[in-house]
Amino acid sequence: MLRNAKEILMERYDKLPSELQQALFDPVNADIIWRTAELNHLPEEKLRLLAYLVGEVLIGLTHYSDFPTKLSEQLGVNPLIAQSIAREIDREIFLPLRKHLRRVYAFYAEEGAAPPP
Repeated sequence: MLRNAKEILMERYDKLPSELQQALFDPVNADIIWRTAELNHLPEEKLRLLAYLVGEVLIGLTHYSDFPTKLSEQLGVNPLIAQSIAREIDREIFLPLRKHLRRVYAFYAEEGAAPPP
């Protein structure tokens, strides 16, 4: 039986280390995302998408090394702008959580459900 996306996301969320669960709803991270979007002149709908894409990394659906490419594709921005956004998000959000992110990626790789390339 196929499970819906919400069930899969909730299951993944429940398996996350508490640090990543907290990071998903941290108002400081929300401010970082908002500030980064503003500095790069992203409209509101792209700001929401940026927040969603950051969440995909935190929940283990997207590897942080694939984040710049995904930004460029999903936001429809120049790859240089995507790199700039990714650098800022990586430095302020992902880097402090790197060891937890690596554990999540390793867990899903062992289960055969690694984040998509």
